[in-house]
Amino acid sequence: MPNFDSFTYRTAPWENFKHPLVRDIVWLLASPALLSGASHNQIAPTLAPFNQPLCNAALSWLTELEHNPSLFGDLNRSNFRRLGLYAEALFAFICSKPTPFHSFTLLAKNLQIEKLGKTYGELDFLLRSNSNQIHHLEMAVKFYLYHPQTPLPDSQTNPFYRGANRLIGPNRKDRLDLKLKRMQEHQLPIVRTPEAKQAFLNANLLVNALSSHLLINGRIFLPGHKSETHTNSQLQHTPLASFLNDNISTGIWLPLSEFEQYAQAKSCDIRWIVLRKLDWLAGPAADDQLLAYAMSYEDIQTRMNIGGDLDFTLPILLQAINCEQTPEGHNITKQEQVMLVDDRWPNHL
Repeated sequence: MPNFDSFTYRTAPWENFKHPLVRDIVWLLASPALLSGASHNQIAPTLAPFNQPLCNAALSWLTELEHNPSLFGDLNRSNFRRLGLYAEALFAFICSKPTPFHSFTLLAKNLQIEKLGKTYGELDFLLRSNSNQIHHLEMAVKFYLYHPQTPLPDSQTNPFYRGANRLIGPNRKDRLDLKLKRMQEHQLPIVRTPEAKQAFLNANLLVNALSSHLLINGRIFLPGHKSETHTNSQLQHTPLASFLNDNISTGIWLPLSEFEQYAQAKSCDIRWIVLRKLDWLAGPAADDQLLAYAMSYEDIQTRMNIGGDLDFTLPILLQAINCEQTPEGHNITKQEQVMLVDDRWPNHL
């Protein structure tokens, strides 16, 4: 049985479970947030909850879920297409159940705030602690690619955002600086507006005082192509070091044209798994069933050249696995994750 007291982020406690929902719950609770709590007093560095580490008391509940999936009720991955909504549903499930490792009661989820008859904003979560404190939590799951060639904004820009424009979503529709700006200027302070107070009354919520928190989980992909390679330690010498968590989960990103060279340099035992969007949290368990989906890089390129398969349309997230045959069976270990993008990324539309 895993021991959360001795947990380090490299040992990935979700790998001790096999059920996808349980694995993703553990990932959500135990994975380090992208942003450091030291960078801003409203940043939550983890969901355990907010800044408390997971403890062994969680194990019996998680193990029970693993062995009795019917406890999930109607919570099912197939009901979701967007990763963020799926993560919110997982957190709502956690808060709606009596568990031994959190002291929160879920008061409201996706609470609509209206102004002049139109939607003015939405609060992800309102929670009450056992000490009767009310917490407003805004939650996001983001996967950003670090693009060091993007020019930094003007030096007078708020240092909390400086360099965040270099963290770009794989589809170019999202940037961390824009996300933070929206959160800091609208989504977090909205709870103190007259419209929010009216929304609380409409929902029969007595809220006299509350604190707001922002949590962004996910992963940052560092450039792995031949022109420039970064590691976690090298990020410490960039403007991003002022607000990124020291223990962030990372992968690498590559232009498609450089994937063959990268893959050929790997061990012959390496195979690749194409991760569908809802597998981007904890990912599938490393067991023999995973081998049915393992491919060589030649297989991946062939499928992409054929076209028509959404799972093989850029951007694609790949999980490298090392598979060794042993007398006891297959020994499967996960390696790095690789995000493949168009050669023109991030400049193409």
